[in-house]
Amino acid sequence: MTDHSEKTEVDVSDILNAAGIACKGIIIEQEPGMYPHKKRISDNWSYFTAATFRHLYAEHNASPSSVAIVGIGNGIEGSAAVRAFPSSLKTLYISDVDEGVVAGASRNIRRNLPKRSRVKIEPFIGSFCEPLVERGVRADIVFANIPNLPAAQGADLSGGAEKGTFLRPELYEGYHPPQKYIKWALGAQYAYLMSAKDALTERGSVFTEVGGRVPLALLSELFEETGYRAEEVLVGFKEQTEPLIDFLGYRAFEEEYGVAFDFYKYEPALATLEEFGKGNIIQESGEVCKTALERHRVTAGEAVQLFHRQVAVGHTVHIIKGTKRKL
Repeated sequence: MTDHSEKTEVDVSDILNAAGIACKGIIIEQEPGMYPHKKRISDNWSYFTAATFRHLYAEHNASPSSVAIVGIGNGIEGSAAVRAFPSSLKTLYISDVDEGVVAGASRNIRRNLPKRSRVKIEPFIGSFCEPLVERGVRADIVFANIPNLPAAQGADLSGGAEKGTFLRPELYEGYHPPQKYIKWALGAQYAYLMSAKDALTERGSVFTEVGGRVPLALLSELFEETGYRAEEVLVGFKEQTEPLIDFLGYRAFEEEYGVAFDFYKYEPALATLEEFGKGNIIQESGEVCKTALERHRVTAGEAVQLFHRQVAVGHTVHIIKGTKRKL
């Protein structure tokens, strides 16, 4: 259960506006157990989520009647969905492993509903899409940003930063992810995609928001092997937040499995990406983006050293859509 003793009110309208969703006065209560809000817009994963919802509406004429957000955090993504799909959305499902986080996010979304909105908010507690499936819920869009790193036994995951970075490995081990995904810290992604199959409507789509620290071809394989056709919807770039715990976590995988993750020196990488469009949303494919950034690439082990020298390090962001393959 999350400790609600410390709450901070934050105006997050700038995130939605930057993503192309016009609004004002979107105030949330940030609680200690929620993934922390960041002052710089592009440091917030919710910015890329909101930009994706806006892109789906504006460029793909998406009109979902139901959206499920797995790992709702502080609720910004829920407010983004409500405002990105103003005419079609009837039901918003939200879930998280922490009951207190779900309750707080639900309050944040409800307090920021547009006037005369009739969107129904339905909260669930549990891992991946399991609570949706258990209750027979299906959604047109299922969206998640899943923590990748396995938590050490007995680790304290009560804080929002830790909860947004680590998850208990037993949550995904039951899905028996292949070793090639385990060694790249994609076991939880495998579990999420497998769990989403029975949470989608007939024409529904599953989305994952993932840092491009791994080979992109492996992400395509991941979707293929879990039963989906993959389509990259949006590409971005952000500084690694919670840097040291992430760098150390990924370095441990490099040392154990002999892999090498893709990070980039933030400032020179961002300057290079200016040729593909202003800001942190990239108007090019992930492969083109990562190829352009190759000269700025560092491993997780090298990122640890750069952190101690106070050099900012970032990674690409990829929102990938999966539609179920017909048997």
